[in-house]
Amino acid sequence: MPLIVKNSDTGILLAVNASLADTFMARLKGLSLRKGFGDIDGMLLSPCSGIHTFNMRFSLDVIYLSENNRVVHIG
Repeated sequence: MPLIVKNSDTGILLAVNASLADTFMARLKGLSLRKGFGDIDGMLLSPCSGIHTFNMRFSLDVIYLSENNRVVHIG
């Protein structure tokens, strides 16, 4: 089921078709086999304290969220 992600302070849409990786296997697979986002705008990883970009075919922006879904770092 696609997720809509928006800034709760401004209402600006950040993603209108994000996917959720909330199981071990979904997080393990992540975006590694994709050539690009294409059919999704982003991926939410939960729980997650870090990521790797091994075998990635494209660059990405990473937004780290706190437990209450507030941005704590952009990298």
